[in-house]
Amino acid sequence: MTKKYEREEQRLTSSIKQNIRSNSTRSVLLQQLRKRKVVSFYMKRCQDRCYEITQRRYAVEQLNLTTMQVEALQSVASTMKSFNKKYTTDRIEKLNDTMIDLTDQIMDVNEVLNQPLVDLDEDELLEELDGLIKTTPEKHDVVSTTVVFPTLEEVCEISQEKTPLLVEA
Repeated sequence: MTKKYEREEQRLTSSIKQNIRSNSTRSVLLQQLRKRKVVSFYMKRCQDRCYEITQRRYAVEQLNLTTMQVEALQSVASTMKSFNKKYTTDRIEKLNDTMIDLTDQIMDVNEVLNQPLVDLDEDELLEELDGLIKTTPEKHDVVSTTVVFPTLEEVCEISQEKTPLLVEA
């Protein structure tokens, strides 16, 4: 919109300059100058209105942002209230105590399961071992024997000698 006024103002300014060169009458020049002033006035007024409109748009945007912020705060407050109603400090402490008790019970069960099934006294075991060592004779003669198995070829030769498979005719 302001472009229209700017073009009109430029056209009137150039017309005034041309009329000055052509030695037009003073009344014609004053009339064109008045038109230019009117156009300048309305152009300024249009610019001021555009500025006000822009300012109001920004104000509306700020109000929308403020509304969103207030709604977010209300939502947070509501969530916090419901959380505090549902989870009081006493309830959380009780849950923590319960967890500690359950952990202790599990540790006790693990301790019971890790105990040996037979309780053996180390001193008794050492005494029994000493007694076995004293009653056992010092040395035993050990006879070692070695077993040698025949190879497959030897087995085949032996079986050929005892029962010939091929009979000569």
